[in-house]
Amino acid sequence: MERVDIDTLDRWAFGVIGDELVKLTPAKISVVHFDDLENAQYQADRYPGGAKRWAKSVSLATPVDVSVRSPGVFTLEDGHHRYLAAKLSDRKLTAKIQVKGKPIEVLLERAGKTHKTAAQIEREIAAALAK
Repeated sequence: MERVDIDTLDRWAFGVIGDELVKLTPAKISVVHFDDLENAQYQADRYPGGAKRWAKSVSLATPVDVSVRSPGVFTLEDGHHRYLAAKLSDRKLTAKIQVKGKPIEVLLERAGKTHKTAAQIEREIAAALAK
């Protein structure tokens, strides 16, 4: 089997690669740092004209930082004000990806669930590389 670079492994495992910019709705992003989100909500609630007006005034030009540890599971790392603004104004965000998961573990788990042999996985990888 040929060597495969980490970006290729990340793409196979998670569907994205590190530093990639993707468009996401706030609903696709999990928040774990609630103190940061509360700070953004505090600012929005005190804005003249209300939170919705605040949300529309926030620029979403700078991407938020999200991490991925499992396929399709995005966690907000930085950009809580932009996240809240997008959520309140029903806009999509540009997110910069940080891969924090282990692609080999994800791929091996996936292969185990499908009961594929190493030879079958190798053929699939070779076919994907040929595209």
